[in-house]
Amino acid sequence: MCTQYYLKNSYFESKRDFSDDYANIDSRKIDMTLSGKYLYKYPNFDVDFKQLCLYPSKYDALDLIKIIRKKFEIKNSIVLGPGSNGILQNIIKITMKKGDNLVTPFYSFNQAEYAATSIGCITRRVKCNNYQIDFDAIEKSIDSKTKIVYICNPNNPTGIYLSSKKIIDFAKTVSPIVIVDESGIDFTNKKSIFDCEDIPDNIIVLRGFSKAYGLANMRIGYMCCSSEFEKMYIDNTTINEYSGLSVSFAIKMLDNYEYVLKNIELINKEKNKIINQLEKMGIETIKSDSNTIMSKTIIDEQLIIELFKEDVSLIKIYDEDDKIHFRIAVQDIELNDIFIKKIKELKNRMEGL
Repeated sequence: MCTQYYLKNSYFESKRDFSDDYANIDSRKIDMTLSGKYLYKYPNFDVDFKQLCLYPSKYDALDLIKIIRKKFEIKNSIVLGPGSNGILQNIIKITMKKGDNLVTPFYSFNQAEYAATSIGCITRRVKCNNYQIDFDAIEKSIDSKTKIVYICNPNNPTGIYLSSKKIIDFAKTVSPIVIVDESGIDFTNKKSIFDCEDIPDNIIVLRGFSKAYGLANMRIGYMCCSSEFEKMYIDNTTINEYSGLSVSFAIKMLDNYEYVLKNIELINKEKNKIINQLEKMGIETIKSDSNTIMSKTIIDEQLIIELFKEDVSLIKIYDEDDKIHFRIAVQDIELNDIFIKKIKELKNRMEGL
């Protein structure tokens, strides 16, 4: 088990650090781990190379913020940062101190946990209910030392979408900051937090341009929060954490949003193809609203070892009973087809078919 010890029958207490990050997995030729693949064509980007020697301008940032606000009808404060993950790291470091704890579902994006560990804090990974986030169990795991509740929606690695209204109703009942990471929300046709009314001030929403927009290498994202938290964040973080070039690329993608929608369509099509092929070979998957796929079927670890030998890398997921599953992300058509072929051949070989 990747966690260190078990407490109170509802959560695991963990102190994993960045050395456990899946980004440290040895990337193979057929790399199914990275979730920023872009399948459609990009619009034409015009780069003024004379601007490369200049530091980012606050006016560039204001232009992007204005476009985001209008595009998604966001009323809250908007703050740009070095990807949603970079903003997450900053929030944890400016709001938590040694001895505090962070509460998150058992199945969740692990970067929040790693950041908490790096400053001497503990993460409580709360048991889920059939892979679904259990808000009653999360609430019971909160105490006076809990500073943040971190939730991905859709969740990562499961890909399960949770009602935004349910998250809002939960946030109203607790005092810690509730961070809602909507990095994969573009792949759903369901409500974001900002499609709802009466959002409490303790909710912070993170979004990025890595997944549906294909700008993972640009490291640009944004946070939506109260004006009070905006001031606290800006007062405690450095300037120029993102480049003017990344801002201009994000603006270009938003101005050509039809490209993004086409990319989402292609990724969802590939996702459904992969799911159908896996289920034909007896590997059931969790219904995903994102661009990631997690196996529901327990996986023989030897299959993952053999896949690695065949130049296939994926993410190994331990469940609450210490059983192994895998998580993959949709890649391009060629890699997806090779992955399906490899896993089918290896599975048949191991089963003597």
